Amino acid sequence: MKSRWVPVALGTLIVGAVIFAIIGGLTQPTPQKKMSANQIEVPPGYRVSKVATGLTFPTSLEFGERGELLIAEAGYAYGPKQAKPRVVQVNRDGTLSAVVAGLNGPVNGIRFRNGRLYISHRGKISVFEKGRLTDLVTGLPSWGDHHNNDLVFGPDGKLYFGQGTATNAGIVGNDNFLYGWVPKYPKFHDIPAHDIRLSGLNRRTVDLRTPDPKDTVLTGAFVPFGTTTSKGQVIKGAVPATGAIIRMNPDGTQMENFAWGLRNPFGLCFSPSGRLYVTNNGYDNRGLRPVENAADQLYVLNKDDFCGWPDFSGDIPLNDPRFRSARGPEAGQVMMEHPPVVKPLASFPGHAAAMKMDIARGDRVGGKGDIFVALFGSGEPTTGRPQGIPGHQVVRVDPATGQYTVFARNRNQGPAGRSLNGFNRPIDVKFSPDGKYLYVIDFGVFEIHALSPNAVPGTGVLWRIEKTGT
Repeated sequence: MKSRWVPVALGTLIVGAVIFAIIGGLTQPTPQKKMSANQIEVPPGYRVSKVATGLTFPTSLEFGERGELLIAEAGYAYGPKQAKPRVVQVNRDGTLSAVVAGLNGPVNGIRFRNGRLYISHRGKISVFEKGRLTDLVTGLPSWGDHHNNDLVFGPDGKLYFGQGTATNAGIVGNDNFLYGWVPKYPKFHDIPAHDIRLSGLNRRTVDLRTPDPKDTVLTGAFVPFGTTTSKGQVIKGAVPATGAIIRMNPDGTQMENFAWGLRNPFGLCFSPSGRLYVTNNGYDNRGLRPVENAADQLYVLNKDDFCGWPDFSGDIPLNDPRFRSARGPEAGQVMMEHPPVVKPLASFPGHAAAMKMDIARGDRVGGKGDIFVALFGSGEPTTGRPQGIPGHQVVRVDPATGQYTVFARNRNQGPAGRSLNGFNRPIDVKFSPDGKYLYVIDFGVFEIHALSPNAVPGTGVLWRIEKTGT
């Protein structure tokens, strides 16, 4: 299959004064007594404390070689706000020290292994070691709605990461102009992991490339904006695909598509027995194939599994009436044939935004083997109107049944807002190496005003949950 990525394991970028040595020790940050967590409810016998504040767009949490706590600040959020993408260390007093800079936002994943910090940032997988940042892979297809996301090492020693799609549901449309990337990358589109045959579905919309508001254009799936497709047309698969789990050697070589048919696989985690868990953000109610009532999912995936995107939500086809949107015609089917579609282990409410997860190592927090998942919350009204108030919480999933219960959320079930006395946008959860603490990364205040996202810098928080009396 045609390859679009660029391995650069021998190319090293020295970022000079903006990169600092990792400076921690065998310590855990001390909870900050003056910082309230009074809005958050947890089960009896647990307590919540606030460890650090002042984070800007944090997305990822990891422990370093000596137990130091590292956080990735994305440097990017949907909307006009931008910041410097970097990795910081949380000191014992809750202050932050810079570790790595010179990254491409968003930074969506960090993972420490054998003295090296692996970093997933837009279009690249890089490694930081001894004051040097080395790009392992560049040219990942991350110029659309979604990006390369979380990364994790498997029991086979390979590095796995999630790659999001360019679009909501396969067709580049006016919603992607609102995201700002079509004028910059007019030839960009989604890429399948394997060869597919198209149904010839094309959708008409206003052509925002011209000054005449009467101009319209037809666009098909897996092609650039303004390009039509025909029934039976073959789209060649490529490595790396969009909407896929990718794996490669730790040096960036031998990249391959592992699983596909995911819209935005944001969180990855391996169980002690070697099962790969993946969270997936479901469809939005927008674009040329708007989808209503689409759930988010948690999957257990194996090699070559197909999860249904862009024609299924979970294992349910999009032509099911429950997905019909008032914002546009029935979604229809993009692909003429589909491989068997994997059934999710768990489904979360639409627009809950299932993000990252971790697995309990013992019974100090939760039960051994339980999967804890951060639910970010919706982007309404841009992404669609959800039922109730989904997300803004941490849930606990039974790996045997896929059933889940709320583990931590605000008393009002919604975001805490600018008081910062409770959750706003949980995005990552991570157990301490000894399993005693569950840390929660809160992205911070993220609001939608008149369809425009507004992420507020400096409102990210690091929380800690533990049993009382420990």
